[in-house]
Amino acid sequence: MARGFSRIGYHAVVLNGYVFGSRQYAGVFDGQAQPGRPAGTPGAHALGYNSNSLGVCMIGRDNFSLNQLFVTRRVIQDWMRLYDIPIERVIGHYEVARSKTCPNIGGDLLRSYVAGGIVLPKMLQEIEKWNRK
Repeated sequence: MARGFSRIGYHAVVLNGYVFGSRQYAGVFDGQAQPGRPAGTPGAHALGYNSNSLGVCMIGRDNFSLNQLFVTRRVIQDWMRLYDIPIERVIGHYEVARSKTCPNIGGDLLRSYVAGGIVLPKMLQEIEKWNRK
């Protein structure tokens, strides 16, 4: 592949509904979680953390749909249950690589949303505030 990886670096990718490389929206794909690497295979998503982490990517940089946020939360919650991951271990890429901004959502905000402490409409408002910083 282009950067020398044998396959995608994430364990899951959550689509935003736009057809790759175009502005054509296909709603059936909005929020669809696509499998990436198997959970037992180290990722290639966060240098220094790949051997002991799972990576999920939301397509869209900083413009996420309700479906994407809902499905991403479900993916993370499923992983937390399956692998006994405490909420404190749910982190954004930027929290381990200062040159990164992803997921373009504050870590505390993401953890609160995953843990159920913040509802989806409020999450969207908070993401907008975060990205205006």
